[in-house]
Amino acid sequence: ELSFNNLTYFPDFRAVQTSLVKLILSGNPLVEIDCVYFEGLRISELVLDSTGFWNFSCLQHIKSSLTKLNLDDCGISDFGDYFQGFSLVELRLDNNPGLTQLSANAFSGTSIQKLFMSNSGFTSMPDLRDLHASLYELYMNNLVKLTVPTGYFDSNLFGQVGLSLIKLEMNNNSMTEIPLLLDSKN
Repeated sequence: ELSFNNLTYFPDFRAVQTSLVKLILSGNPLVEIDCVYFEGLRISELVLDSTGFWNFSCLQHIKSSLTKLNLDDCGISDFGDYFQGFSLVELRLDNNPGLTQLSANAFSGTSIQKLFMSNSGFTSMPDLRDLHASLYELYMNNLVKLTVPTGYFDSNLFGQVGLSLIKLEMNNNSMTEIPLLLDSKN
């Protein structure tokens, strides 16, 4: 763990590339990120909260080993389709108020089970149909302008997202009604 050390660059860990599986760089103002330092790493858990991390293309080098990624409070407004095909099981995107929408294919080819998007800028529920078989826990708390369309979790509209959920947290949102979790026909 190298948290809160004022590192401005992503360190070169290639000398320990086969043994390093968890890396925590929380609170370091990373402004210089050379993708070559990701080559050959086998990191399964990467914690970059409060770092301002933005160079998602670097993560392509560890997409087959990375299962947990924390990008809380990084000032993210968009990450396009960079996470397609990743081995992610848990993705944390809390406290990114500039994140207001997701690309329709943002999670294509992934199997994310836990997705955290609280305190972000969403005003409507994102399209999570690519996670319909894998998403077990969804956290979308403190989204004061969030609206949930009627039937959002209906299998006909969003690819059965609601059918795999075992935990749904949507606290402190301005919802005026509880969304239907399943179509009454099912």
